[in-house]
Amino acid sequence: MRFLLLCLLAVLLLSACDSTDTTAPLEDPLIGTWSDVASSYRLFATSTITQEVIDYTTPGTSTLRVEGETSGLLRYPHFEGSNLLGLVSAPQIDLTPPLPHFRLLVDPFVETFGGEVLVTTASGATKYLYVSSSGKTPFTVNLPEVTYHDAVFRHLGDSLRVNGTLTFASRTLEAGLEGLLAEWAWEQQGTIPQYTLDADGEAYRIDIDTTHVGTWERVSDDTLRLVFETSSGEVDTFTYTYQLVDGVLLLTALSDVCTSDAASCMATYETRFHVAANTLVHVRVETTGRLEQDTGSAAP
Repeated sequence: MRFLLLCLLAVLLLSACDSTDTTAPLEDPLIGTWSDVASSYRLFATSTITQEVIDYTTPGTSTLRVEGETSGLLRYPHFEGSNLLGLVSAPQIDLTPPLPHFRLLVDPFVETFGGEVLVTTASGATKYLYVSSSGKTPFTVNLPEVTYHDAVFRHLGDSLRVNGTLTFASRTLEAGLEGLLAEWAWEQQGTIPQYTLDADGEAYRIDIDTTHVGTWERVSDDTLRLVFETSSGEVDTFTYTYQLVDGVLLLTALSDVCTSDAASCMATYETRFHVAANTLVHVRVETTGRLEQDTGSAAP
């Protein structure tokens, strides 16, 4: 009996050594090529007092009437050349579909300047410059309202008249609490940036005609780190929290805005959003990228 038991044990051991696992390991779902198709930004601020602030990234609750050879309505201004975060310009105004579209370029804190109206049609864009107003000033400011008084804008022989009251969107910042200051989103146009993550930890970022090579790693179950070397030899490190749902990868990062010359930086945001002077103590931006998996591309 003892001999039979030893033989049976030997057979079992040999069978175990000879067996092979044919199950392939699961591939990391982050591996592959991802197209950066859309982005969104949310700007947060902390104030020392409770106050109402102006949000120029959200349509207002009333309209300005533009009258001339092309007529329509304006719901909020566009600050040409302004770059709220050094990252993205404020959204354009498209309120009379399909065409024309109107953009009002104006600084509501300088009442003697009437601004400009940019009219976009199928044939291109035309800028109408402020000429005169039947009122003492082109507009009066009682934020969150700005009222235009029959302001005339002209381009060559054509003219436009702007009248009415525009009520800006506003938000309330509570004293000592971080609150949402502004938010906006857009879809990528033209050449779409791509990221490729390899199984060996290499990463590629393709921006128009430039390919950056770096590395990637999971820091935790919901955190991803990308490291790329720039053309100047500097190293850029990006840490994101991520969500992966049905082939869509959402990468979100939260970072401080005023990291240098804080006083001047805070003052810029106070002016832009009509915040009381010397009341902002912290400004942060949350960026979210929406990436879709490209199953037909391979690493460079």
